[in-house]
Amino acid sequence: MLAVDSKDQITRTYEQDALSLLETRRCRARPKANYSLQTEKSPTNLTTTVRGIPCLYGMREWLQTLGHSDTDISGLNIIHITGTKGKGSTCEFTCSILHAHGLRTGFPIWDTLLNTNIPNADTTQQPPRYLQFLALLAFHTFIRENVDAVIIEVHQGGEFDATNVIQNPVVTGITSLRLDHLDQLGPTVESIAWHKSVIFKPGAPALSVPQDDSPSEVLHARAAEKHTSLTIVPLNPNLPTDSSVLGSPVQRLNYSLAIELARTFLKAKAPYHVIKPEDIPTAMRNITLIGRFEIIDDPDGQSQWFVDGAHNTLSLEKTAEWYSDITKRSAEQRHRILIFSHFSKDRDGLALLECLAGSLVEQDALLDHVIFTTYISACYLCSLEKWKATVPQGTSSISTRDTIEEAEAIDTARSISAQQDGKAQVLITGCFLLIGGALNILRCS
Repeated sequence: MLAVDSKDQITRTYEQDALSLLETRRCRARPKANYSLQTEKSPTNLTTTVRGIPCLYGMREWLQTLGHSDTDISGLNIIHITGTKGKGSTCEFTCSILHAHGLRTGFPIWDTLLNTNIPNADTTQQPPRYLQFLALLAFHTFIRENVDAVIIEVHQGGEFDATNVIQNPVVTGITSLRLDHLDQLGPTVESIAWHKSVIFKPGAPALSVPQDDSPSEVLHARAAEKHTSLTIVPLNPNLPTDSSVLGSPVQRLNYSLAIELARTFLKAKAPYHVIKPEDIPTAMRNITLIGRFEIIDDPDGQSQWFVDGAHNTLSLEKTAEWYSDITKRSAEQRHRILIFSHFSKDRDGLALLECLAGSLVEQDALLDHVIFTTYISACYLCSLEKWKATVPQGTSSISTRDTIEEAEAIDTARSISAQQDGKAQVLITGCFLLIGGALNILRCS
């Protein structure tokens, strides 16, 4: 919305100013600085290196500038969640469960931070970066609103993650771990487990979904080092079977973790309260996970759009599993179409494409047509060759479209669907720029 001043000149609204400010804090590339973390070796003899400017750097000082002490942060009653896949979903699930039980969960601060002097900082110290600023804004708001419970998702996770300004969480949780953010947390899944488990704090129970043996060993060792207990949460057998939100096995595991996080939180903060069976379906009705294992039906009831943001190999494997399972259970076989894009300086898009292709082949969910979109032109040929090298010859035809925003890829899928009597099951997956653009088109059409 635009406002017009007395001279009929267009001026920006508060919302536009806020968005413009946030945009100035985005990093166009990973920082080049390299910091070695000097610590004793962990019980598993891991050595650790942190690359890039530590995001935790400056957080405590910026919070103090806003008038908030360590005690204020500790008083927030925080559930701190990390992992590779499922962090956001688990946060949403936990929040909804606590809301269903009856708890209430959960600005002008930018100018205050501009001229903050951070002790021992060099003269090139900049204001908070994008994710740092959002974390500061969240803490500031939650403290001011005096909320009963706060659920915080890490950024990348790691020893210097900005959210590690949290020192006294009520409970911590870890979702599935796999290789991701290797430049910052790698190079192995063991080192990633070491970094992710930094959220463990003395006296705060730690919960995790089942992990592979190697990272599980690291998590247990770190829990002992941090003087806390680690509980592995199995799949809850009593979850609703008719919920589209829990259509993916990994989401059922995330929801199982969320239930136990909520129970542990209440045990610590409201011991006379318990999560009852009726809280679970109530929570499910209030959950909306946009762009995560989401199914959108065309108004005519013909084509279905399966939308899932997935930017690492674990996510893409789960996407393929979800898509394959649901399409195989369909009453009638429909034309299968994929719309894919993943362009990022920080991840190998071709390796992700190979993972997706291989996972679909493994799940026996071969596609009839593939559409690559939102790529720079030089990437098209590489993507075509990678797909052809992974998928059995002749099992799918391939198209390329320059943008998702102008609906070219969506229109192509619809055109192909129309040639098949309007019946198609379209999987849209890859980076969240693709997912956001696709959802904007699908919801407006």
